[in-house]
Amino acid sequence: QELRQEYSGIPNKQLGQQRLQQQVALKQTFYDQIQARLADVKLAQEETVGSLVIAQPAQVKALPAKGASSLAILLVGSFMGLAIGGGLVLFLNSIDPLIYTLEDLQNALKAQDVPLLGLLPTLPWDGETAIPVILEAHSPYINAYERLRGNLQRIGAKASVVLITSILGEEGKTVTAYNLAIASARAGKRTLLIEADLRSPSHATALNVTPDPQNQMEPLRYYGNLADCIRMVPAIENLYIAPSVGLQRQAAAILESSEMRRLFEDARGRFDLVIVDAPALHRYNDALLLEPYTDGLLLVTRPGYTEAGLLDEVAQQLIESEDIQFLGAVVNDANIPVQFPAIETEQSIVFEQGDRHHLEIVPMDSSQTLKT
Repeated sequence: QELRQEYSGIPNKQLGQQRLQQQVALKQTFYDQIQARLADVKLAQEETVGSLVIAQPAQVKALPAKGASSLAILLVGSFMGLAIGGGLVLFLNSIDPLIYTLEDLQNALKAQDVPLLGLLPTLPWDGETAIPVILEAHSPYINAYERLRGNLQRIGAKASVVLITSILGEEGKTVTAYNLAIASARAGKRTLLIEADLRSPSHATALNVTPDPQNQMEPLRYYGNLADCIRMVPAIENLYIAPSVGLQRQAAAILESSEMRRLFEDARGRFDLVIVDAPALHRYNDALLLEPYTDGLLLVTRPGYTEAGLLDEVAQQLIESEDIQFLGAVVNDANIPVQFPAIETEQSIVFEQGDRHHLEIVPMDSSQTLKT
């Protein structure tokens, strides 16, 4: 009976034996992993400690210096600095499109075979007027514009209507037009200045002429009535102006209108010289629309504002065009000296002689100090 009971419990013991074997296998695997990690740690420790031993202390021995001298190093460094600096300047010059100096601007015009008709100096401006204009009758700055007027007559003998424009804004086309008209009027020529730049406001206030703001609402009626359109400049004899009506959305349509054409036809017969201030060429073609009404186009450039690439492109197109009469170019705001006339002064000396006073006028050299 005991044997039979014992025999019936054998399967349970076999299952227990299998569970124990599985537990032993798991613990054996865990133990092997711990031993492997311990071996790695010992190996890393041995590698960090190292087995180097200083057999003999280091000895320092002075050796004579060999190689290039300090002078040679300085020369080589200076040469490399100049080379790198020159390359950087050339690189920046190739990136910047502006022409900054008068000499570079003259060379650019000469390279395109553009006639240079004049160099206009930098005008003094106190900011009280809209633009710098030469209102003084004996101002030395007027001489440059008088030479420009003479060059225009020499190049185009029949150029009685001259259109003045520029490539970009702020190059001084309006300043050139105003002062050229003043110089022509000072020379005794009956002169008319037409403000044809309908992309910007009028600058007629610089000549003490106030445009009527109502004309901006009806520009065609304004240009059709020549009696109201053409105004006399009070401060300068022989000078007249047709002020602009101001900003217009349909500027091209106004410039191509029959009223504008009649204005140019009437001005050609009544005035010795008509100067037209037109918009810049870069953004609008208004100047090209007005050019058929005129006898030639004058291009205004300015150092520090004119771009080399645009100048070459525009000059080439104007020269190669068979329909446009291109007169040449001027350089505005040029850094050139202005010759002031010698000042002759007189000194008044009063000699008291009793009750009588004797007044004597003595010529005084301009180098002496004038005292009041």
